[in-house]
Amino acid sequence: ALAELARPGVVGIAVTGEAGSGKTTLATHVGVAVGARSAVLLVRGTALAAPHPYGALSPYLDGLPDDLGDGPPGPLVVTRVLQQRLRGLGGATAPLVVVDNVDLVDEHSAGVLGALAGSGALRLLVVADDVTTGPDAIVDLWRDGLLGAVVVHPWSDEEVDAAVQARLGGQVSAGVRRHLRESSDGNPMLLRHLLELGVHSGGLVRSHGSWTVDAFRWSAPEAGGLLDAPLARWTAAQRRLLELVALTDHVPLTAVDRLLPPDQLEALQRAGVVVVEPGRAGGVAGPPTARLASPAL
Repeated sequence: ALAELARPGVVGIAVTGEAGSGKTTLATHVGVAVGARSAVLLVRGTALAAPHPYGALSPYLDGLPDDLGDGPPGPLVVTRVLQQRLRGLGGATAPLVVVDNVDLVDEHSAGVLGALAGSGALRLLVVADDVTTGPDAIVDLWRDGLLGAVVVHPWSDEEVDAAVQARLGGQVSAGVRRHLRESSDGNPMLLRHLLELGVHSGGLVRSHGSWTVDAFRWSAPEAGGLLDAPLARWTAAQRRLLELVALTDHVPLTAVDRLLPPDQLEALQRAGVVVVEPGRAGGVAGPPTARLASPAL
């Protein structure tokens, strides 16, 4: 990722992969490494801020003049304020702006970031399941070859085995390793949930120094197949939404807004349970929809 970010001819990179694959973790590591020489700024797209002009950039726009009148400020005004904020952070090279959940960044914010990246005033690291579902300014950079590609692939069987060994410790039976490979499908977040819930429910037990599967506890109705347990942490409204999304695959965000307050939807997104993305019909982008992050859920 660092090599791709430094490649001549690009203004940043796009880190892509399925939900729970570790995209944000990779972006965080890149930010820490770059932060030794450059300023790093985090911009996060959210369902709450997405409908508002400059919603994604609003935490950094406290220097806007008070006499702007009605309506959103112009892009030049916002650009100047953001540049002042970036200069105040210092750094020996162009600052890095990490944009998480880029598909939920409003077009106004994306336009300013895209223009600054194109001028060389900053570098971009955008995180998305699919860059082409993001705002136009980011998609244009991608299609023009100005964003390098970093794809986070599912873990291999060997990587899953290593993570299981590190989490459980001691010997792990071949049956446990095989079951966790198949159940997680190489998704780090799902694997972590399976391990935590397996140990908690008794589906994974340590016997004579080796971890094995308790088949009854693993499949017992009260254990709910291990993946039902996380539902207990959510409100009744959140659980109803999860059931609806599971049944219908994609639910229009307008319907979600009627069922759930924005902060509760964001909690589901932060936990990696629900993904909000632009809808598509006949290959044409449409209103945003919500879906489950993983088919296993």
